Amino acid sequence: MNETEARAALRGILVTLGIERGDTVYLGIDMARAPLPKYPATFSPAGIRDREERWCQFVLGVLLDAIGPQGTLLAPSFSYAYAREGKPYYHETSPSETGPFTEYLRTRPGAVRSFHPLNSVSGVGVHAHAILDDVGRAGYGALSPFARLGGYRTKFLCLGSPLGISLTHAHHLEHMYGVNHMYHKVYTVPAYRDGKPVPGPWLCFVRYLGADIEPGIGNLERRLRAMGLLKEIRFSGHPMQCVEATDAEREGYAMLKEDPCAFLEETIEVHVEAPGAAPQPTCARAVHLAIRS
Repeated sequence: MNETEARAALRGILVTLGIERGDTVYLGIDMARAPLPKYPATFSPAGIRDREERWCQFVLGVLLDAIGPQGTLLAPSFSYAYAREGKPYYHETSPSETGPFTEYLRTRPGAVRSFHPLNSVSGVGVHAHAILDDVGRAGYGALSPFARLGGYRTKFLCLGSPLGISLTHAHHLEHMYGVNHMYHKVYTVPAYRDGKPVPGPWLCFVRYLGADIEPGIGNLERRLRAMGLLKEIRFSGHPMQCVEATDAEREGYAMLKEDPCAFLEETIEVHVEAPGAAPQPTCARAVHLAIRS
């Protein structure tokens, strides 16, 4: 489709999903599944990069036009290499590894990025500083950007990337509620801002590796759909979805209250065996992990 057709298609999706002027939007996007113009590109690394940037510019323009000058657009700008490869984090230059659009948004003039070497969030707009500045050392939790989204009536917008896959906000809910199958991992790899080291350590709420724990955030997606709270349509067979953060949080906490393993594929109980600690009664689906001295 040409640019006019793609703009009309994307704008129509946003209108149908209830995106309005003045909204605060937290975006999850799969660029390969969103309506995009057919831009020509030379078959070279530079040509492909240029076309990708034009696509990002196109999507950003449509989104900003939809939410207007009083709106705010946010997206995850996680730096997985910090945790997986032990690469130091440089606040101004460490790239977002959650897709090309999120990196494009992060590098826009005036964009704000929350300071966390693994779980940063970037954004532009009137509420970007209020949501992203002065955060704590934990990726999720009370002093993270995720705790502030509900207060700004944020809408989770998923373009081509279904909520059951892209809504990492569910881990914030698990952090706040308290679940047994995740823990706070400490990271001490250096992190820098304006060329100066920022003291850690940094924490992130992660699953126990090797414990056969499979996330099931799709359970929350199905609950929201059944409650009539998830707006969704399909474009070329791909899901386009939107839900209010307050609705996702309310229903998510209700699910966790019913079952702390609600966001997993199956119930599991993790027992960390610390030297000298008394053994605890366990269930049939228990995993025992020992602390190494």
